[in-house]
Amino acid sequence: MVNTKLTLKNPKNSSRQLKLFKSGSKVAGKQPKLTKSWVAGFIDGEGCFALEKVEIKSTKNHPGCKSFIRPILSISQNDPQLLYKIRDYFGCGKVTQKNKTSWHFRCRNPKDFENFIIPRLKDAPFQTIKQYQLELIRDQAMHLFGDKSNENELLQILKKIQDSRNNFNYTNQNPIDFDWFLGFFEGEGNFFSKLKHFQKIQSELLSKCLRRIKMSLIKSKIFGNLERSSLRVTKDTCGNITLKV
Repeated sequence: MVNTKLTLKNPKNSSRQLKLFKSGSKVAGKQPKLTKSWVAGFIDGEGCFALEKVEIKSTKNHPGCKSFIRPILSISQNDPQLLYKIRDYFGCGKVTQKNKTSWHFRCRNPKDFENFIIPRLKDAPFQTIKQYQLELIRDQAMHLFGDKSNENELLQILKKIQDSRNNFNYTNQNPIDFDWFLGFFEGEGNFFSKLKHFQKIQSELLSKCLRRIKMSLIKSKIFGNLERSSLRVTKDTCGNITLKV
C-alpha cells in the first residue's frame, strides 16, 4: 500500500479579532473631497458640540481671575490626516495630539462658528442629538458671546446641551443618505472577522475538499483498486486535518 499524507494546518489559535479593512489615510489612491453629509455623519459618530467655560487665573501682570464662555466643536480620531481634511473642509480649527494614539480637531472661536462652522453645516442631515446641540448654539448662544453680562444665559444653554446628551429618544426627519452613512461608519464602524469563526469555516471547507479528493482517488484507481475504508479523513487535537491513503 502506498502511504500518502495531505495536511493543512489551521491558523494560530487566538481569540483576537482579525481586522480586515478600515479606511483611513493609508488607503492607496486619491481620496475624494468631503461632502456636507459625510461630515455630518462623522460628527454624529465622533464629534461633539458644546459650550466651554474658560477661567483665566490671576497673574502678576494680569491680576484678577477672569472667565468667559465659548462654543466648541470637538472631534476625536486616531487618524490625524482625516482630521486635517475636516479642518480644510471648514477652513478653521486646529488639529492637536491628545496622546500616542488619539488626535483632536477643535474649533473654539465664536467668529469661526459664525463664519465657517454654522454656514458649512447649514441643512446638514444630522441623525442624532448633535443637530439639536448645534441649533442651540446657533439660535440661542451666538449673539451672547463676548459680553460678560450674558454669562448666566450662556450657562443655562450649556446645561441644556449637557442634559441633551442623556436624551436617547431624540428623533428628526432628516433622511439618511449614503454619504452620511459613509461618514458615520468611518467614525464608528469596523470590518472584522473572528479567527475562531474563521477556523471553523476553514475546517469544514477543508474536510469537504479532502473527502472529494478521497472519492476522486477511488474512482481514478491511481493507487489500484482502493476500498473506501482504506482512505480516511482525520482531525487531530491540534486541529490538523489529514487525508491518509
